[in-house]
Amino acid sequence: MISRIFAVRNCLINALLAITLGLLSYYALDVWHASRLSELPDHDYYAEIIDLQKQGKTGEALANCHYVQSQQNMPNRDAIVALGAQIEHDQASWLGKCSRFASGFFTGKMNSSEAMVGTVVSDFLVIGDLRDLGYQGYSAATGQEVDAMIVTLSSLGVMASAAAWIPEPGEPAIAGGDIGISLLKGLRKINAITNRFARESMELAKDALKTRKLGRVGEIAEHLGSIAKRTPAGTMGTAMKNVDTLEDLKAISHWTQVAPNETIAALSLSGREAAGWLKSTRSATGKLLGQTLRKGAAGFSKTRPFLRGGKVLYRGRMNEIREPLVDWFIDHAGARKSLFWGGLCCLVLSGMFLISATVHFYRAFRGFIPTPSKSIP
Repeated sequence: MISRIFAVRNCLINALLAITLGLLSYYALDVWHASRLSELPDHDYYAEIIDLQKQGKTGEALANCHYVQSQQNMPNRDAIVALGAQIEHDQASWLGKCSRFASGFFTGKMNSSEAMVGTVVSDFLVIGDLRDLGYQGYSAATGQEVDAMIVTLSSLGVMASAAAWIPEPGEPAIAGGDIGISLLKGLRKINAITNRFARESMELAKDALKTRKLGRVGEIAEHLGSIAKRTPAGTMGTAMKNVDTLEDLKAISHWTQVAPNETIAALSLSGREAAGWLKSTRSATGKLLGQTLRKGAAGFSKTRPFLRGGKVLYRGRMNEIREPLVDWFIDHAGARKSLFWGGLCCLVLSGMFLISATVHFYRAFRGFIPTPSKSIP
C-alpha cells in the first residue's frame, strides 16, 4: 500500500514536471521561430503599389510608399520614393480635390479623404441624413433592396443633429456621435465593413434611438473618429475592411495611433491575416510591425504562433511577454541560437519525465490493469 502511494506521488511529480518543461519548450521554440524573421528576404513593394494605383487606391499606395521611404536598404526603394512623390503631386490638384469633395457631399460615398470630408459636412447639415433616407425610401417604393443599417444610422443622425441644434433634456448625450455615424454610413456604402460588424452596429444604433443615449455605439463613433484622424488620406475603407467586432475596432484604433502608415500597408498587403496579427499583438511596438512588414506577407506568417491553436497559450499577460521577447531576439542572433537549444533540451527532458510518469503510473495501478489469461491446451 505504501509503495503504491509513493508511486502515485512520483507519477504526479513527474507528470507536473513534464507539463511544465513542455510548456517552456513550446514558448522557447515559438519565440525562436518568430525571431527568425530577420532571416527572410526583404519584400519588394513596387508591384503592389502599382497594382493599388490601378485599383484607384491612391491612399493605400501612398501609405506603402511612405513606409518604404522610412526603411533603409529596401528593394527598389529609390523607384518607390519617386513613385510616391508623383502620386502626391497628382493628388495636390485643386480641381480634383473639389470634385472629390462634391462627390462625397452629394452621394455620401467615402472613396477618398476629400469625399469623406464632404460626406461628414453634409451629415452635419442634416442634408446627408435626409438624402440617405430619401434614397432608401425611393428604393422601398420601387421594390429595390433597402439597407436597414443606412436607415437606422440616418435616423440616428437626424436625432443627433436635432440634439445639437435644438437641445432638450436627455438629448445632449447623443449629439457627440454625428461624425462616427456619418463615417459608419459612408463605409457601409462602399462595402468597407463586414456584415457581422454592420449587424452589431445596427443593433447598437437601434438601442441608441430608444434610449436617446449613444452607449456602446458612442465607443464605435469615438474609435472611428480616431482612425479617420490618424490614417493616411483615403484609407479608412482598408482600415475597416476586416473589422468584425468592437475589439477589432479598438485594435485598429490603437495601431493607427502607434504606426499609421505601417498599419495601412499591412492591411492592404495581407488583409485578414494582418488584421488578426494586429489584434493579437497590441502589446507589440511599432518597431516589430515595421520589421515584420519588411518581409511582406511571409513576415506575418512567420511571427504568429507556429502551432495551430497556439494562441490559446498566450492568454492574458503571456501575450504581453511574447512580443517584446520576439522583438529582442530578432536583433540578437547568438541569444536566438541559445534559445533554440534551451527549448530543445526542455523538450527532451519533458519527454523523459513523461516516460517516468507513465512507469510510476503502471507501478501504482498494475494490479487493476487486466492481463491476458493464458489458455491451457
